[in-house]
Amino acid sequence: MKYLFQIFWLFAILSACSSKSDSGNLISDYHFIIKDSIRIDYQGNFFMLDFEPESGLFLARNNRTEEYLFLDDFGSILHRFNLQQDGPNAISMAQGVGFLDSKFTVMDSNKGIIQFSNDGEIVHQIDIPKEYFYINGLNGVANWFGEELMYYRPERGEVSLENPISFFKKLYQSPLLEIFDLKTKTIRNTMEFPPGTIYEDGNFYQWTFPSLVKVSEEEWLIYFLAERKYHVYHKEAWELVYQKTIDLDIANAVNTIGVPIENWEDYYEKSKFNVFGRIERLYALDEEILVVYTKGVPEDIARTNYSENMQERAEFINRIPRYAAVLDKSHQMLQKDIPLPKGMIFSTVVNNKGQIIALKDQEYFGVEEDVVTLYKVEIGKSN
Repeated sequence: MKYLFQIFWLFAILSACSSKSDSGNLISDYHFIIKDSIRIDYQGNFFMLDFEPESGLFLARNNRTEEYLFLDDFGSILHRFNLQQDGPNAISMAQGVGFLDSKFTVMDSNKGIIQFSNDGEIVHQIDIPKEYFYINGLNGVANWFGEELMYYRPERGEVSLENPISFFKKLYQSPLLEIFDLKTKTIRNTMEFPPGTIYEDGNFYQWTFPSLVKVSEEEWLIYFLAERKYHVYHKEAWELVYQKTIDLDIANAVNTIGVPIENWEDYYEKSKFNVFGRIERLYALDEEILVVYTKGVPEDIARTNYSENMQERAEFINRIPRYAAVLDKSHQMLQKDIPLPKGMIFSTVVNNKGQIIALKDQEYFGVEEDVVTLYKVEIGKSN
């Protein structure tokens, strides 16, 4: 099983990698505009996580020390704390974090959904049915679905990773979300696995790393690590029902490599030079759907830059050009292959004005500053 967990660890790093572009600027109708910046008196491994629209607070984390930071729009750090493993405010492990009902919220590995004050004290706990587990971190915590809570489906029942073949065969066709009814304390699944994905071909592609994006109360999107597609679901009654798949159809992109699922142990060795193109961010903005992606790199370049050191390999991945595609709210492609601004790391965070929060990449500029700089970036169209 050591290869299986090594794969999960590597792709957990890569799935959180920043969005950077080293490609030249192109003349295009759509382009990125820096509207403003925020300077924060902070040094460390700074990573943006979420935005709370009512209070205007940003949530960030130091990925090395696991310190959580609450910032205002002026860059002032109003609150900061570390999650505790002991004492009255202890958690087991944070699988996902973010804001829910204006509170800092954690999906715990076995204690359910836990909410904290801005000073790190537990103020509320939602006990979802126990005996669940996640084998990887989550992109977010939970969303309201009417009067119920909806979150990434955990594994339940008799599940053994000692038999990954049957586990992944089931995973690649199982519903993606779980819904918890707070009144009846019951759970059910929704968002059936979309049809026609790469995961149907009988190969092993390791964990899917699903990312859920809310467009509205009626429409939700999801995408996976191994595809340059996203899938559209609509709310019908009290379920999320598949509608269609949007293939970005990116030219000259490198495809992912799989191995027969019975030979899953060969995956790490077969795929270690396979730096494939993938979706990294998807934003449901007021007027458009914006998708950030990479095309990957050819095998010979991946071989030349390969390193067994996880940090060095992640740094190489970060240097690969990033691009954006713009679609309308009917999911019709308007433009793609728009280079991202150089020296910026795009986060998943969008503020009240529909501006994407991007981090200044000090490594790209060859500087080491004693402040963190954030940019507020919009997608604009030339007249």
